[in-house]
Amino acid sequence: MGSFHPFFFTIFLSCALVSCSNPSSGFIYPNFTSKGIHFVDGFVGFLTSVNETFKAAMINPFGQTNFYLCIVHMASNAVTWSANRDAPVSNAGAMNLSVTGIIITDQDGSLKWSTPRFNSSVSALQLTETGNLVLLDQSNATLWESFHYPTDTIVIGQKLPVGVYLSSAASSTDLSVGSYWLSLTSSDALLQWQNLTYWKLSMDTNAYKTSTYPVEYMAMNQTGLYLFSNNGAVVVIEVNLSVSDFGIAKLDYSGQFSVSSFSGTDWEQVFAGPGDKCQTPFVCGTLGLCTDGAASGNPLCSCPLNFHYSSPSQNPTVCVPSDGSYSLSNSCNSSNNNNSTGNSSSVTYLSLGYGIDYFANDFTSPVKYGINLSVCEDLCSQNCSCLGIFYDNSSDSCYVLENQLGSVMSSASNNNDRLGFVKVIVGPSPANFAPNKDEALGFPIVALVLLPFIGLFLLAALGFFLWRRSTSSKTGKIHLNSQTLPSSEELDAFSIPGLPVKFGYAELEAATDNFKTMIGSDRSLFGNGPVLEWQERVDIALGTARGLAYLHSGCQQKIIHCDVKPENILLHDHFQAKISDFGLSKLLSSEQSGLFTTMRGTRGYLAPEWLTSSAISDKTDVYSFGMVLLEIVSGRKNCSLRTRSGSMNDESSGGGYSSSSSGQGVVYFPMFALEMHEQGRYLELADPRLDGRVTSEDVEKLVRVALCCAHEDPTLRPNMVSVVSMLEGETPSGEPRLESLNFLRFYGRRFAEASTAEEYNGQDEFVFPQFNQSITSSRGTLHFNFSYMSSQQVSGPR
Repeated sequence: MGSFHPFFFTIFLSCALVSCSNPSSGFIYPNFTSKGIHFVDGFVGFLTSVNETFKAAMINPFGQTNFYLCIVHMASNAVTWSANRDAPVSNAGAMNLSVTGIIITDQDGSLKWSTPRFNSSVSALQLTETGNLVLLDQSNATLWESFHYPTDTIVIGQKLPVGVYLSSAASSTDLSVGSYWLSLTSSDALLQWQNLTYWKLSMDTNAYKTSTYPVEYMAMNQTGLYLFSNNGAVVVIEVNLSVSDFGIAKLDYSGQFSVSSFSGTDWEQVFAGPGDKCQTPFVCGTLGLCTDGAASGNPLCSCPLNFHYSSPSQNPTVCVPSDGSYSLSNSCNSSNNNNSTGNSSSVTYLSLGYGIDYFANDFTSPVKYGINLSVCEDLCSQNCSCLGIFYDNSSDSCYVLENQLGSVMSSASNNNDRLGFVKVIVGPSPANFAPNKDEALGFPIVALVLLPFIGLFLLAALGFFLWRRSTSSKTGKIHLNSQTLPSSEELDAFSIPGLPVKFGYAELEAATDNFKTMIGSDRSLFGNGPVLEWQERVDIALGTARGLAYLHSGCQQKIIHCDVKPENILLHDHFQAKISDFGLSKLLSSEQSGLFTTMRGTRGYLAPEWLTSSAISDKTDVYSFGMVLLEIVSGRKNCSLRTRSGSMNDESSGGGYSSSSSGQGVVYFPMFALEMHEQGRYLELADPRLDGRVTSEDVEKLVRVALCCAHEDPTLRPNMVSVVSMLEGETPSGEPRLESLNFLRFYGRRFAEASTAEEYNGQDEFVFPQFNQSITSSRGTLHFNFSYMSSQQVSGPR
């Protein structure tokens, strides 16, 4: 017998481990395990679709040591989905399919990724011909599918619904989540970086808007990319593409969203947004100047005037001041922050020169209008998050750049009136500064010398304060409830810069007309004074909408006000709206779309999700704004007393309202507005005190916006940015969805029934008894168990 060659033994052992058979076609079943080491030498995968269009495999797509559970298009070898993109495993890591789902563990057995828990056992894992990985139960019902958890790619046949987003990879060789996001709103598809929008599908020259219906999902087929509504029956925006058998839409690690088709052996890019790569936020690194390289098709990177590369080999690049006596300011979120709002004298600004713009300027609103450059710089100096500004000479408006600086770009227009300035610190950056040995050793000695003097100063200040208290009768002190409070002069003397403004007793006395006027009630809409003209009402509505839009999308963290009502909209002398009273507000991080919290807000403005213990989101404020908008239109509370003669007797409205009904009770105005909208009788909704000084078209516009905001289903409500656009006339008013507004009829009936159980409370609201109710609506069965309370019982002026 001949000797056994070691090479053949190795092949035999590998075949024993891998089972060297063809991968399963279409399905695999529980108690299946696959390891990354099986695929080092190009093993095709453990599961393919029936026609071998896609495969599922534990692979290292970049030939490194990181392995991922991936779905791969076999002909092109393109990764279309990955499970553990933020938790790769070694080549000895394993994917295990059991009756509880899929788990991925590393060599030491540590859990890296898993599917969620299910109510029934897993019977099979299927890979479909569209590239969808699906877990099935014994009745072939779907328990989980990869299409519902996209990474950076969607394929033909896959839907990307509103509320789900694509996130880019970190780099060309790293599948982990990067810095760019593609998300859908009710009207558009957006690309964002650091919460800043830098591209909208509707603004692309290849996109066509065909409907104003609210967007439900994005999808693509062999002929184009679409935003659909009405379960796919209505196309809202479309991008027509050349016919292809297979295509993908992908958010690249560079921040560009593209559609590519595959034919035979090659990929062809057929659509890209933004089309100009210089409009992607970080294409040239921090403060890098991007110039279109027309010949090569790739952008050219350099540094602006007054700046140079900190290190030519650094990637990504950073442009820093050429003058070494200046250093870039760090955001207050940075661990090595060298900017202090209390030391603005050390701050100055370096110009970027003419013909330079920032990617986000066309997608954000200025923080201030009608100011000069000096005031714009002061706004930035007092904000540690502000790293630079752009000032528009033509409109005297100020844009701020916050938290992190991206690339700048050569402006497409020679007439660009925006001038960019970067905030810098005078002196070397503390990050690059290290004290010498003598200075480091000298610090404790200095501290020991100074601390006694500081202590003596604090004792002297305390003694002075106590002495002033003892002479209260001579220093203008005030006495409330037998307690002595310091005067406004003393408060000013001990104030800390940066804290909210402190108002003295005399100031409050003057502001409230000797405490006769209650703040937070600020009469213009519901009072008996001069009637607000229609344009003033529109301006107030628009100002409020802009304020809420800023809270929802203009801040680093999304702010949900939670108590939008007329009492919390204060008016400037010229009726400029100011949103106030943030005592109930909630913050949402960039990863959160909503949160659960106890009920808060004011009866009459609470969205249905408050009452059904659902998660609240920025759409909760949108509902409240819709209720406020109806009150702005009518000049009266949404719930008012109806006399036996049929007229409206809202004591706070200052006007009457005719109704065809008779008898005493409650009229729920949102229900009436819905009915008048259905009949096209919009003038009957306007404040009768306007007496013909408003047109039906004007009222219709605001009523349509209000009803769209009041949809029962939060996903059907527009966001506040879209509301601003509709009020400004940039986009058409939305089309209210009646099936999502029928709950208003139920509310109206309950208000009417409850009004017979308890009398009007003599104020501007009713107090209703508790009731339990279940109703069937467009969102299924809703269960209510709550008490109607007055505003002051839930929220009120504070």
